Amino acid sequence: MIFLRNVWADMLEKRLWPLAVALLVGIVAVPTILAKKNQQHDTQQVVATASANQASNASGEAAVALDTSAAATARRNHLGRQRNPFDQLFAPKVKVTTSSSTAATSTPAGSPTTGGSTGTGGGGGTTKPKPPVTTKTAYSVSLHFGEAGAMHTIRDIPRLTPLPSAVDPFFVFLGVKDDGRTAIFLVSSDAKATGDGACKPSDNDCETIELKAGDTEFFDLTTDTGVQQFQMDVVSITKKTVTSTAAAKAAHARASQIGTGMLQEARKAGDLPVQLGWYRWDPAAGVLHPITSNALSG
Repeated sequence: MIFLRNVWADMLEKRLWPLAVALLVGIVAVPTILAKKNQQHDTQQVVATASANQASNASGEAAVALDTSAAATARRNHLGRQRNPFDQLFAPKVKVTTSSSTAATSTPAGSPTTGGSTGTGGGGGTTKPKPPVTTKTAYSVSLHFGEAGAMHTIRDIPRLTPLPSAVDPFFVFLGVKDDGRTAIFLVSSDAKATGDGACKPSDNDCETIELKAGDTEFFDLTTDTGVQQFQMDVVSITKKTVTSTAAAKAAHARASQIGTGMLQEARKAGDLPVQLGWYRWDPAAGVLHPITSNALSG
């Protein structure tokens, strides 16, 4: 304290007291200002983090950047969420009839039955052979998809996934054909397809399209803003073998929740609970079976 008094007296004598007052004010004010700035910065970070978490929790999915350009907005207004890509499959066209036959089996008189016991040496006991291990298969499809300059890779795409997005559902991955080498997609009635794929029922009426690994297809999509072109490359169709029936069943049941909801909504307006265009989904095998023209016209 004596030292500070001596310094103060010396500064008064030399008429430097204004400088001393300014230094004293600075010593008190600077820490206060820095503390306030840190508090404001922390508050802004907390608010930003809370807003991001709230948005993520509300959607239940990862945040996706939305194209807010005028063209993208016009496309969404043109077809948007209210358009269901499965509706065209359930429009009344032809009546589908299915025929089933039951074969009655009988055991001829005097023939041996299958329930008999098998002797084991001289013991007279019965042994039941262990059931063979059955293998199940599942398929994984990877794509390279998008508009020119904005293509992206989709690995192991779930069945019934709408493309390019749930907002603009112009294409839907229906699954793998029963040959294990062909991926099948639902095509919007607003799109014209050209490329390596095979359209059903015809090239001029492309409701669904079949593509194999290595195939490339171009789709010219007509909207209110003009024509847009999408490119679809089938990168791979991989067969996976599993020995667990439960694992195979889970793989076969794997599907997009959004696409499943769209399919269920479309089925409410129709009476075709299994048909997907020209195919029938087999949940046990996890593949699509083609429907012949005779079955459609029967």
